[in-house]
Amino acid sequence: MIQFCVFAREMAIQLGMFKINNESIQKAKFLYSDYMRKEIQDESKALEHDIGMLFEILREVGSDTVNKKTFCVNVDYETSLMKKPHCNN
Repeated sequence: MIQFCVFAREMAIQLGMFKINNESIQKAKFLYSDYMRKEIQDESKALEHDIGMLFEILREVGSDTVNKKTFCVNVDYETSLMKKPHCNN
């Protein structure tokens, strides 16, 4: 929570504001998301070497819950890191 507030404050300053407002909060979400992804990657590398690729796959899918249909419909296999699975079933 503290780190998110720091990012929101930084965004407010960049926007020329003296107080955190809705716009700075919205912009801070992206910074905080990247920050948390990197933190999780750093903490998980010993257990899962390809955690970064797994995060990219989830980003491509575009959902925090994944089923076979969602996975097959949302991934652009021409630009993806993945090979296309059998999605006909």
